[in-house]
Amino acid sequence: MSTIILLLLGAISTKVHADIIKTPSSDVFLKGSDVTLTCIVEGNDNVIWEDFSYATSIFVGKEKNTEKKKYDNFEISSGDGDFSLIIKDVQLPDEGTYVCKDRDRLAKAIVK
Repeated sequence: MSTIILLLLGAISTKVHADIIKTPSSDVFLKGSDVTLTCIVEGNDNVIWEDFSYATSIFVGKEKNTEKKKYDNFEISSGDGDFSLIIKDVQLPDEGTYVCKDRDRLAKAIVK
């Protein structure tokens, strides 16, 4: 049975208008499970989720990048201030480094 490991590398805090108040946490997920990478932001909706491995924006705010089929199983939470990234039915091609950021603040998670 394959496992997928999610590891929080850290968060960088600098002076900006928004505060990332909750970041992804480390966990282990089974292939085929749903994975939530938490990103709660206070004070701004100008949040970008990036696939750092491919230098590609997945979401800008709540708007999804529909140009890449790779992200068909990716969703964003709909709550106010909740910009958590949800990967449905996670598979090995979903492996990568995902970044939730608002200008100079970021929280990075690695999915392996």
